[in-house]
Amino acid sequence: MNPAIVRTIVPYVVGLAVTLAARWGINLEPSAELTGALTVVIGAVYYVAVRLLAKRWPVLERLLGSRQAPTY
Repeated sequence: MNPAIVRTIVPYVVGLAVTLAARWGINLEPSAELTGALTVVIGAVYYVAVRLLAKRWPVLERLLGSRQAPTY
């Protein structure tokens, strides 16, 4: 699979997993908007955090699903 696609999808899968796990302990009405917004925010924060940490520790690039730089 293309590294660009993997590196785009992985943070949002992580965001969705964290959002759903967090909602288990919170009694809120199920809301697609809230779940979607939290998924995007958590996914974006995850991606930025991994990219910044990977500048110091390159092995952390694997947390994005691929260490290969995307080619376009």
